[in-house]
Amino acid sequence: MFHLTSSRSRLSNSRATPLSSKTAVSLSRSLVSRLTLCCLCICLLGQPIVAAQPPSMLPARTTFTLAHEEAGSIRAQVQPTAAPFSRVALDLLSMTGGGGSAVFISGNYAYLGVGARMVILDISDAAHPQKLGSSAILPDVVTAITVVERLAYVVYRSGGLRIINVTDPFTPVRVADYDLPSFSENITVAGGLAFVANSESGLYILDVTTPETPRLVGRFASRSATNGIAVVGHLAYVADSSGALLVVDVTNPAAPVLRGSIVLSGQTTDVIVAGTYAYLSYNAGILVVDVSDPGRPVGRSFLNLPGYSLDLALEGSRLFVAGFGAGLHIVDISNPLGPYSLGSYSTHGAALTVQVKDEQAYVMTDSAGLVIFDVHQVSSFSVASILGMSDFVWDVAVRNDLALVSLGQAGFEAVDVSDVRHPRRLGAFDTPGDARHIAFDDRGLAYIADSEGGLVIIDVADPAKPRLLSILSSHRVSWVDVSGTLAYVAAEEDGLLIVDVSDPMSPTIRGVYATAGRAFRVRFRDSLVWLAEDDNGLLIIDVSHPAQPILRGRYSTGLNVSDFDLHGNLAFYASSLGLHILDISDPANPRLRGRFEATGGSRVQVFGDQAYLVSSLGMQVLDIRDPSRPVSLLTYAPPYGTVKGIVVTRYFIYLAVDFLGLMILDRESLRLPGQLARYREPEPANSSPFAVQESSVFVEGARANLQAFDLSDPARPSLRFTLPVYGGIEALAMSGDLLLVANRTGPLQLVDVDLAGSPGVVGTYNPELYRIREAVTASGYAYVSGYRVPHPYYRIQIIDLHRPSNPALMSEFEAPPNGFVLKTAGTTLFVAGTDLTLFDVSNPANPTVLGTCCHESSYRDLDIVNGLVYAVRWSRVDILDVHNPTQIVELGSYVFPEDPLFSSVALVGANLLVGSTWGIFIFDVSHPSAPRQIGYQSLPGGVNKLSAQGDRVIASGRGGLTVLAARTLSQPQFLPYLVR
Repeated sequence: MFHLTSSRSRLSNSRATPLSSKTAVSLSRSLVSRLTLCCLCICLLGQPIVAAQPPSMLPARTTFTLAHEEAGSIRAQVQPTAAPFSRVALDLLSMTGGGGSAVFISGNYAYLGVGARMVILDISDAAHPQKLGSSAILPDVVTAITVVERLAYVVYRSGGLRIINVTDPFTPVRVADYDLPSFSENITVAGGLAFVANSESGLYILDVTTPETPRLVGRFASRSATNGIAVVGHLAYVADSSGALLVVDVTNPAAPVLRGSIVLSGQTTDVIVAGTYAYLSYNAGILVVDVSDPGRPVGRSFLNLPGYSLDLALEGSRLFVAGFGAGLHIVDISNPLGPYSLGSYSTHGAALTVQVKDEQAYVMTDSAGLVIFDVHQVSSFSVASILGMSDFVWDVAVRNDLALVSLGQAGFEAVDVSDVRHPRRLGAFDTPGDARHIAFDDRGLAYIADSEGGLVIIDVADPAKPRLLSILSSHRVSWVDVSGTLAYVAAEEDGLLIVDVSDPMSPTIRGVYATAGRAFRVRFRDSLVWLAEDDNGLLIIDVSHPAQPILRGRYSTGLNVSDFDLHGNLAFYASSLGLHILDISDPANPRLRGRFEATGGSRVQVFGDQAYLVSSLGMQVLDIRDPSRPVSLLTYAPPYGTVKGIVVTRYFIYLAVDFLGLMILDRESLRLPGQLARYREPEPANSSPFAVQESSVFVEGARANLQAFDLSDPARPSLRFTLPVYGGIEALAMSGDLLLVANRTGPLQLVDVDLAGSPGVVGTYNPELYRIREAVTASGYAYVSGYRVPHPYYRIQIIDLHRPSNPALMSEFEAPPNGFVLKTAGTTLFVAGTDLTLFDVSNPANPTVLGTCCHESSYRDLDIVNGLVYAVRWSRVDILDVHNPTQIVELGSYVFPEDPLFSSVALVGANLLVGSTWGIFIFDVSHPSAPRQIGYQSLPGGVNKLSAQGDRVIASGRGGLTVLAARTLSQPQFLPYLVR
């Protein structure tokens, strides 16, 4: 018998279509800053230790970028790295904070979704919740959590499910993962089954009776994006974004059947069922639906509420409603035909999700984090406690062992970073305005550029209890720099303010310099103030006499200066076009020395011989020893989110990242990964798909163009051609001189890449699949996986390419569950999904199953060599003997002690290279029955795909495309806990 359960709130996925209501809320929320930093969720990903002798996969490295000219042509720029810089990777030491997105209450514990982790709190004393432990980092932002019998079922935004053992709340342990095709919005578990609301893919039903190996049982395609779900008995009640309530009979979970539905004109986000009534969060209110006859649900009543209803919880006859723009509402439903409001509490923003236990309401908000309400007396319910957490952070300032993180409308939080692996939240202060930039003075006072709140001065001598000293509120402030007893303030329309802060209790304005535009960045050095003014460029102002500031020079940039820093006789400013370097030896006449092209430059800091540029790619580290030719050393991209602030010290890099909080990187871990070349386009693109033909590599470049590079001399890669193609590229595969270009949707395109310098599309084929996941080629045939609505499973098509101008479909068949990973060997097609299935495709018109193995394996990639299959999943490597496809034998396996999210695999001699979010792991597979891990190679941005070509290995990931030499693996780098 199933137990009554209900849906819980989740962070919407902004990429899902059609837009769910929570997506709309997320988009609205992006217009303002909010949320607070908090719940310390720290995950050590592992810090590679350099061996006694430095690893030397290859000593040379070349970076090349592409620049778009006005006419649309593209030129390649080769930027060789100077030899003394021999380190080009960064290790994550810790992560603290992150946006709150989900909450689930079980016993005396609260399970929170905080950024990409699950955090466990002890709430036995609701007035003083205590953090106990946190999970490892998940692949994406947590959207919903449910806990059953000491197992936490956590779904995240990009579509997956992770099962975590929480028997020891201090040390949660991963049990299993299950990948889903779309964006998981919600989950509930009942009767050994997990019901996952998987956005536009509908309702997925998984058997979790054996939690180590969850398996897909069935799927139900809803009308639109599936948001909420409640299960009662053998019925599942599904709320979707089209405004419908669907009643689904799951008596046979392998074949769920629609029993009844009610279609509304608005949007529903959540559903909860009590007795014969279903309660829907529907637009701006609550809709009560009579489900006594599941085949004919009927709307009975509606209660209008302020704001937009998002999530529901039930205790007795009281319904708790969390909403956007309205906070928490309590509704009396003792009479379902006449519900009425008992009371409400404003959370000053969106209340995202709510849970109730023992007359305590636990509300995750976007303005204050987790708020716990005592709802014993509804007429005057009070706040029991507030536990802040950061969603949208703005900046970070560091002084000694104290970091202050600005959180926009939520003020700032103080974090102890004396132990960088375990940062500790000390205290918080909510400023009157919108806290953006923070600066320290020599006395340890903090100066907050609080936007419309003015200049706020705080004593943080006791960071657990920050003390307000004064507010200069007559001006709108965007930036502040402090030297001695003077604060230099960028006051937007009011220009530059010079403020005497010798008495911080009573700051006074000593001087003003009026600007024509808005002043929004300021730096002081040697009696000169450098001021960024809208798109008018940089102003150099002499403030040796504070009461009479005088303009000494100006540099017109022609575009907005996002940020700048000063170093020696050089000024470095970031703009939408990248980094610009000025010679300021003569402040009255600055002149351009060099530039580095990057899209969306927003922050910059210089330390020693390196400039740290924040751009749309993440954080880029540049060698600036030759200011006229800055060279990229690496790009570090957070798992998601946008870098908003940066502080670089001798040993560490502090990043303020929205949705993730404060990240601390080990600056001393910069090291050489043996790169021959590295490609990163100036605009973000999907760097995962690529194809190789002899010395040429084909990738998706900026603006979804197809680009080809000649790697015959990998130290000096050159651009062969750029070709516009239809849509974004999902997969690339070679067939002779034909390149198959598969888009997520739309037609397949066949590109002849050997047309005497004039490559072009020679044929197209429309597979009519809703989404293509993979495409491979062999012997003149293409094998394509994808799914077609309303079919619940993936489809595989075999397409004849022998006549490129007229490709022909040979066959189409249903793939095994979740079967979209494709590989070929001879006349055998390998399909990895929930299981691994082998097909005989010697007759492409009639493929037949040869054998199946590895139940619930969910392999993410395969490499097949000499009758052996090398397969990887999240944290495991398997080696299979497939000489007899009807009797597949597992020869050996390796289970990694952590969770590096293995994604790809390539065999090089007796070494197996496995790509992951951390980099490349190296295994000795000379004895297939006993594979052993012998090394590790960090790559910034991780690895999504690998390909071995002789002694070269090509890897792609968020950091771009990297070419490595594989000939020297005798001295690999080890993670600390792998050193034997």
